Amino acid sequence: MTNFIDKNLAKQIVYTVNEVCDRDVNFISPEGIILASTDESRVDSFHEVGKTVADTLEPVEVKNDTDYAGTKKGINMPIFYNQVLVAIVGISGDPEEVRKYANLAERVTHLFIREREINRHNRVLTEKKHFIMQSLAGEIPYNQDYLKSCLSDLGFELTTPKRLVVIQISERYNLQNLSMIEPRIREIFSPITPSIYIYSYPYEYYAIIDNDALERLEKPLQSFAEEYSNLIKIGIGKSTEMFELKKSYESAITALNSIRDAEESFVIYDHLLLDLVLSDINPENGATYIEKTIKSLSSDDCDFLRVYFEENLSLSKTAKKTFLHKNTIQYRLNRIAEQTGYNPRAFTDAVALCLALLMKKKDEKEDTSQENKTE
Repeated sequence: MTNFIDKNLAKQIVYTVNEVCDRDVNFISPEGIILASTDESRVDSFHEVGKTVADTLEPVEVKNDTDYAGTKKGINMPIFYNQVLVAIVGISGDPEEVRKYANLAERVTHLFIREREINRHNRVLTEKKHFIMQSLAGEIPYNQDYLKSCLSDLGFELTTPKRLVVIQISERYNLQNLSMIEPRIREIFSPITPSIYIYSYPYEYYAIIDNDALERLEKPLQSFAEEYSNLIKIGIGKSTEMFELKKSYESAITALNSIRDAEESFVIYDHLLLDLVLSDINPENGATYIEKTIKSLSSDDCDFLRVYFEENLSLSKTAKKTFLHKNTIQYRLNRIAEQTGYNPRAFTDAVALCLALLMKKKDEKEDTSQENKTE
């Protein structure tokens, strides 16, 4: 058996050639052993003519069934790949008639070997991409020299800043339909060189890109996220050095958490402000903060305050939006100040109340989301 061809590949070649010529076909190793044959009883047996071809590196035509013991008339031809003997193909029949099929068998063998090499290369490349992603995200320990070698093989410049892109797929999505999403992801990232993107089963894609590529990718990624807003959310982490990419990954997850229960489907960590603050507040601290600020307010008062803040503390705009008289608005603001101890018309107090309202809204969305999952 050769390094290029195993029995499974030899069998594929034999039956591919047989479909064209409808002749008995043997595929023989350089050691003279039949790897595959249309006559399966001959597999693993010694083929005398095949060994002769391997030794002489010349084709042998058998013109009579009695010329060699156990060998029918036909042609036995050496097959070379990159100037190395990889096999001998034997095809039964009149040599003048089957010679063309031996040439066909040679071409078919080259195609199958090349396809296998490409598949092996792609498999190794995929394994390297997974190793790079897992190493840089801090999931596995790694040898930095080997990691640098893998990055170099993929054309990455180690000294330029990088970002991690995370594409999360809704858990409600049928993973059997990934063929709908994957071509779009490939289309978005393929023009960006170098880049790495991998699928991490079951619900996430990761991509490493140069920081400079963000300007070209932002619009395509945002359009993609909006098109499939019911299925995916995309978060882009902050810019970091290559070997600090774990920080970019963590910031991408923080960005995604900030829109987890929102209608938005695309977010860049750099653009986060209050959302960034809220995403890092644990539920217990958030509940304590709400209790100290707006717990005494009714739902109507909270809705009223939200409008007041959305209208930039303008009495006239709030009046127009709520259909209330300015005097009524002033009365409600004074009452809220008395109830909470925070004056909505004072800058510092308004910030405190606004944060509390945002936390309350975030908690309400999370509760609703949890109820939906339970149902």
